[in-house]
Amino acid sequence: MTFQTSHFGLYFDRSHKTALLTNQQTEPVATAWNHLMGELPSEPLAALYYHAYRYRLAEDSAAGEQALVALNAAQPEAQTRLEQIRQIISLLHIWEMLRDHPANPSVQPPFLPVIEAALADNAEMTPLERAWYHTLGIAAGIALDYEPWFEAGAAGFRRVIDHDIHVEGYIKSAISGKSEETFMRQMQMVSALTLAAEAATHAGVDLWQYKNRGVGIATAAAYLVYYYFYPEKWRWSDMNALDLPMTQQLFREQGAFMEIVTYRAQPRSVELLLAEQRPMFDPLGGGMTTLTHGKFFAPKKSGWFGRK
Repeated sequence: MTFQTSHFGLYFDRSHKTALLTNQQTEPVATAWNHLMGELPSEPLAALYYHAYRYRLAEDSAAGEQALVALNAAQPEAQTRLEQIRQIISLLHIWEMLRDHPANPSVQPPFLPVIEAALADNAEMTPLERAWYHTLGIAAGIALDYEPWFEAGAAGFRRVIDHDIHVEGYIKSAISGKSEETFMRQMQMVSALTLAAEAATHAGVDLWQYKNRGVGIATAAAYLVYYYFYPEKWRWSDMNALDLPMTQQLFREQGAFMEIVTYRAQPRSVELLLAEQRPMFDPLGGGMTTLTHGKFFAPKKSGWFGRK
C-alpha cells in the first residue's frame, strides 16, 4: 500500500460517518451522539473537539466556524514534552476534521511552527515519549502531506512492535520499575500505537497488520483488558498498588483508544469493559471514539472470564 491522504479526520473517514448516521438510533452510537449534541464540556480542548465533530459529522457549519476560531488561537502548552506532543496530535485530528470548512483560509495548520519544533526535538526521550513522538510523525505527515515525517513515524512504530512488546503482551519499557505507574504507562503506549496505526491505515498504510513473532498492537491491548478487571494480579507494581477503582478510573479518563482497538481487533471479552465505560471520550487519546468506532455487542449472560 502507498501513502495517500484523504483529509477527513485522522482516525476515521467517510465510511465511518455513513455507518454512524445509519446507526444513529442504535447503541452505542445513540448515547454518544446525544452527548455530542448536548451541553459543551468546560475544558477548552474537549469543547473544541465537540465543535469539530458537530461540523464533520452533523454538518453544522456554525460549529465548524467556532472551532476554527478556537483552533487558530490554540497553541499547545503543557508542563511536559509528552503532554505537548499529545496535545499537538489532538489538534491535528481536529484540524483534519475542519480542513475543508469554507471559512478555513489555509491548507496548513496555524500551529505549524510548534509541530516542526516538536519533531526537531527528538533527543533523550523516555520510551513513552518516543512512542508518542512516532505517532506525531505519522499525524503531522498526513496533515501536511509530507511523506518523510509519515515514514519516519511508521518506521518507529514498527521498531516498538519488533523490540518492545513481549509475546505475553506486556510492553517491556512500560513495566520497568515496580509501581502503579506501570499500568498507566502500558495504557498510554498502547494508546499511542493505536492512534498511529489507525491514522496510518486511513492514509493507505495498514499498520494494524504489522506483526513480529505473531505480536502486534492487539497483543498488548488484550493484556490490558484482562488486568482492567484483575488489577490485583498485575505483577509489575508493588503489592496492593493497583486496584479495580484505579483501573476503572484510568480507562474512564484515558481508555477511549480501546474502541478503536475493538473496531480493528476485538480483544477477548472486551465487551464488558466497554459496557462499563461507554461513551468513551479522551481529548488526548483519539476523541469521542464510541461515536466513530463503537460496535454493538449483544448482551451476555455470564461475566468476564466467569466473573459475574
